[in-house]
Amino acid sequence: SIHGTRFETKLPLISIELKQESVYYPYSLLKLLKIEALDISIEVTNLEDLIVYNKHGIINTNNPFPLLGMNPLQGNSFYVGSKEWQHKELIALDCKINWLDLPIPNFTEYYKNYSYQALTDESFCMSFYDHVSRTDLGPLFNTDENNILENTTEFNLTELKKQADNKNTIPLETYSPSQTPLSFVSFTLESPKIGFGSEIYLEEMAKFGQSIAKNTKKKIVSIPPSKPFIPMAKSIKINYKSNTRIAFNNNSRTVQKQAFDFYHIHPYGIEKVGDDSLLVTNNLIPIYDEGANLFIGLEEAKPFAELSIFLKLSPSDEQLNNECANIQYLSGKSWRTLPLECIIENTTNNFQNTGVLRIKLPADLKSDHVLFDQRKNWLRIYFRSDVL
Repeated sequence: SIHGTRFETKLPLISIELKQESVYYPYSLLKLLKIEALDISIEVTNLEDLIVYNKHGIINTNNPFPLLGMNPLQGNSFYVGSKEWQHKELIALDCKINWLDLPIPNFTEYYKNYSYQALTDESFCMSFYDHVSRTDLGPLFNTDENNILENTTEFNLTELKKQADNKNTIPLETYSPSQTPLSFVSFTLESPKIGFGSEIYLEEMAKFGQSIAKNTKKKIVSIPPSKPFIPMAKSIKINYKSNTRIAFNNNSRTVQKQAFDFYHIHPYGIEKVGDDSLLVTNNLIPIYDEGANLFIGLEEAKPFAELSIFLKLSPSDEQLNNECANIQYLSGKSWRTLPLECIIENTTNNFQNTGVLRIKLPADLKSDHVLFDQRKNWLRIYFRSDVL
């Protein structure tokens, strides 16, 4: 962009610019259009920039991590949030988990020496919550056709209703699932009642000790129960879809839930014309009333100083109309007509031929306009009709 990236916003941006090489002059066709609403559909794949929590707190996902905590129990959850979807309404989500060192060949074999109840690969079931409804996801782990655990689990959610979190604008890293729940979705271990066995392990070891005493005389070899398993994840990736509607109107106040910033890009600067709390205009592009302008930026120009400008104009076969040119200066945020007493000399014949414009700069010459470089003072020469 000719003006760089001077957008004071933390939200993602999309820029729509007029095509200059068009057969038709696009500005004349588009300048009267107004935006009633924007419908934005987004699909993101393989998102790894996530904020993940479990019952112990925030998780460092750069190294293998205990997804459900160090002693996973029924009702324990992990929470996933992202800057990407913080202000979005999600309609679909896929969560892919890559596991580290699952039991070989499966959980049925791993927990076979527990007496409490039979634990199988289908025993560990999850649910999903988007703060509107809860969805049963089924088993946390998958097995192949040979009943061997697979190293990847993928949950596919096609009917989400996760709401946008537009009340909070602080960085997501400072959020937590308890304080800012709309910024996260949660996955919860629903079964079995004993979780992964951490609460009954001592009881199982006591029973094992008793069995050793009984089986010693019978010379029966006893195998101790396995330590409660702690599921360690190597990574989490998210795919998601989001539909968002931003409603515009031409009232000064908007009734708008979705956070947005709205800018107009001018030939000489960038102007913010609205956001989700105040909308100045819903015009698609800026509207210019003046027909022709010549802007002059002055460095180190001071009030009361005299300024001489030599204007070399190309000769024209056509005589310009009798409209007088307007010479103005920028005072704060407003353009003001230069008083006649400040025009010392003008030999350009109303800017129809080459000549000199000599003026005295006014006392209130000062730039405070968002569209113009405030390090300079500004003059403009314009005709209301398109003559320059």
